[in-house]
Amino acid sequence: VRNATGEMKGLELELEYQATDSLYLSAALGVMDSEYDDGQFFAGATVLGIPQPEVDIGGNSFPYAPETTANLFAEWTMASTDYGDVMLSGTARYQDEIWFDPFNEEKINQFAPMKPVASEDSYWLLDARLELSSEQYTFALWGKNLTDEYYIPFGSDTSSFGHTVLVPGEPRMYGIE
Repeated sequence: VRNATGEMKGLELELEYQATDSLYLSAALGVMDSEYDDGQFFAGATVLGIPQPEVDIGGNSFPYAPETTANLFAEWTMASTDYGDVMLSGTARYQDEIWFDPFNEEKINQFAPMKPVASEDSYWLLDARLELSSEQYTFALWGKNLTDEYYIPFGSDTSSFGHTVLVPGEPRMYGIE
């Protein structure tokens, strides 16, 4: 889509709160509305010498523009020892449904028929970290995407070339640092 016009407006709120000397909390909420102007057409292409029709994308949402995002974070200093501070933290991240293209139409994925190509459903990701930290060192156990949520943050319908591009997000991961 070239030179398409539209409107995007939104609001982001952040809240930080030091509940006690040992407990820090934060939250963020993003709300967005995006829409192509009426009368915006995707020019029809020619495929194998056959002209394809124009497609009206007026009123559709912009690609990769979730209506709602949220982030919750907590960090608790559980103890202060001779070896350093022991801290436990957790994050919950939410993303609303996104479209991968301006057409906002579900297409059948020929490689995974139960998973549409054009969008990703909303999802939550949960992370946690247990840390021992001093002025000289930090030792931590961490985990990301603890519920092992399968999600696709990027996709592109390239089926006319014989394949579809779907990039999965990171699976459950954990480690020591």
